Amino acid sequence: MIGKKSISLCCVVYNPFPDFQKTLDSVKNIVDEIVIVDQSSDKEQSEQLQKIADIYQRTTNKGNADPDRMFCYSLATKDYILALDSDEYFTEENLKLFIPLVEKYNLDVCWMLFENVVKYNEIKVDLKEMMGEDPHPRFWKKVININGQPVSPVIWRPEAHVHPIINTGNVVYAELHITHERGLVEIIKRHLQRGKNIDPRAQQMERQFINTLLLKFGELVKVQLKKEIPELTDYLKG
Repeated sequence: MIGKKSISLCCVVYNPFPDFQKTLDSVKNIVDEIVIVDQSSDKEQSEQLQKIADIYQRTTNKGNADPDRMFCYSLATKDYILALDSDEYFTEENLKLFIPLVEKYNLDVCWMLFENVVKYNEIKVDLKEMMGEDPHPRFWKKVININGQPVSPVIWRPEAHVHPIINTGNVVYAELHITHERGLVEIIKRHLQRGKNIDPRAQQMERQFINTLLLKFGELVKVQLKKEIPELTDYLKG
């Protein structure tokens, strides 16, 4: 809770540990419930998620979180939703910026910036040059009133890599960052695994992203990854 505003942390996950612990630890002092939609994690991780969650639902593995986002948010019972992926977290510095913002404003939706970091062994690449600061809505009221009807101020579409519909003008664009920290190998394997679970447009976007990302890491890393992940060569060809 921040002030008198109760908060549901909502996460759609698939085998999220160990990164997910960092997410949970970063917001444990401000959230009032944890809502998890699990896209068929393995038995050990599923059991761990059930112990953590106040509300837990298991669905099928769809290759990305977007098809299950609105279902996850519909399960929340608190005043506000804080939506984080399992590899996203607040630094202490950014949490200190977030708390007074929520206390001060009676906002419907808050957009936040992202610090996108990708790791491979000891190498870290900041994706700001590639992606900008990549703003997303990550905090909003569970329900607002429009013409006497209760509706969500944020409607997340099921397609991958598409911004949601915003049903309100009472929006704050915050000058703070959520850290999105991922491993290069995990990104590639997840994109390969998605296969035809996402539409051709999203597939092409992801292939371009991986190609550009590999350029950032350099030819030596690319050669090594092709040895580690044999199917990568054909994937990059499209």
